[in-house]
Amino acid sequence: MNYFAVKKVSHYFVIICLFVIAWTMVHFRSGWANEFVVTPSIAISEKYNDNISLADKNETHERDWITTVSPGLLLTNRVGRFDMTFSGRLDGNYYAKRDDLSNWDHFYDGRIHYQATDRLGLSVRGGYSITYSEDRDIEVSGLVQPSGRQDRASVGATIDYLLDSLTTAALSYNYDNTRYDQQGEDDYWGQTAGLSFSRELSPSTKGRLNFGYSNTHYTDSTTDSYKGTLGFSKDFSEKWSILCDVGAHFTQTTFSDEWGATGQLAISYKDNYNTGSFSVSKDVLPSTGRSGSGSTDRTALMLNFRRQFTQDFSGFLQGGYYWNKSDAGQYSREEIDDRTATGSVGLRYSFTRDMYLEASYRYTRVEHDQTDTYAEQNLVLVRLYLQHSFFQ
Repeated sequence: MNYFAVKKVSHYFVIICLFVIAWTMVHFRSGWANEFVVTPSIAISEKYNDNISLADKNETHERDWITTVSPGLLLTNRVGRFDMTFSGRLDGNYYAKRDDLSNWDHFYDGRIHYQATDRLGLSVRGGYSITYSEDRDIEVSGLVQPSGRQDRASVGATIDYLLDSLTTAALSYNYDNTRYDQQGEDDYWGQTAGLSFSRELSPSTKGRLNFGYSNTHYTDSTTDSYKGTLGFSKDFSEKWSILCDVGAHFTQTTFSDEWGATGQLAISYKDNYNTGSFSVSKDVLPSTGRSGSGSTDRTALMLNFRRQFTQDFSGFLQGGYYWNKSDAGQYSREEIDDRTATGSVGLRYSFTRDMYLEASYRYTRVEHDQTDTYAEQNLVLVRLYLQHSFFQ
């Protein structure tokens, strides 16, 4: 089966998986003792973006007001050992000046977990999205995406097994596919497999051992990566916790073979009023949507903090720094050296448990060191959100 046939089949497979999950949830609804909840929602947002295409400093910046209407639906069902979730959302984006950019984004996600025995657990998931904006991945990878439609599909499965009273093993597999409607842009599909072990060393400390393999395909290049990490997680108190993994990877690409470091560090805090986390990670990951691209060595730092001022009033602060690096002929055909910094701050007032008003501001700066240029974006947003749950 050729490359383009694989892409087409994979997208249909993901959509079928999502429908199966939704049907299964409705089917099990026949037992009224089940915990089945239907939650429709609607959000209306008004956004001002002073650089909608994240154009470089020496290019023309397009500014626009964007009105977004977002109907959504969440289905959850718990049936004995089954735990199922299905969600879908549409974002209708209407541009005041650039009406030709107005479109509908689609987001679908389904998950099933089955606890087969006290020791054995099985999970499957599937996701599908259609998006258009260039900044769609800024807070995920730090990379600017091409304009136009992007279709992204993913499926995955995990098996976890309790080996003894202190040790758990997990085997996972994930498949991802991203494609674009632009000529000359690199589509992508890839798969990852992982084997992990977790052992309780003390009531508050667990040891971790992880092995992983990934295989990614672009239009004219492939990447195979093998990695292993050793680490631990620890709860210092009811408020503070830490997770740390360190290790190495060996990566083979169409262009070269490379050894490198990989790992992650995450620190979390939580009390009655504050919730926060800080993490840093380093790994070889896909760099999609760029002609001549492949994978990159990505270093990411992320900060999240939320403060509950009163029962109804809260604020949040989020930030991220991403460095995507690859020499020409290393992990990608062409050089990649992008450094992205983004940060947002916002306030939320909750009228009820199901209704809130939120205002936020986000600043983003993307530096393309390989071309000595940069792009900046300021985004102001106001959102009204309403939901209601049925069959609770």
